Amino acid sequence: MGGKMTAQEHIDAIGAAIVKLEAITEDLLAASREVERLAIKAERQSRRVHFLQDRAQRAFKEAYPEDNIVLFSGGNDKPPVDDPDEPVP
Repeated sequence: MGGKMTAQEHIDAIGAAIVKLEAITEDLLAASREVERLAIKAERQSRRVHFLQDRAQRAFKEAYPEDNIVLFSGGNDKPPVDDPDEPVP
């Protein structure tokens, strides 16, 4: 294809580009679905770990009340609490 392209060559090149774009779009959609599936799975695992951590912390606090530990609330957007017996808002 040196020099000028014929109308048919332009049409063929555009058609080939559309086919490539459709294939890329299908791949991106499949990847997007996989990322969404993995994100949901990670969220479930995070909730499960948080639940288990809460159970372990509460059991430890009940077993050793004199240690006056502060339970991890699971978030980092909470204001600091000076009194460990004061609930986090």
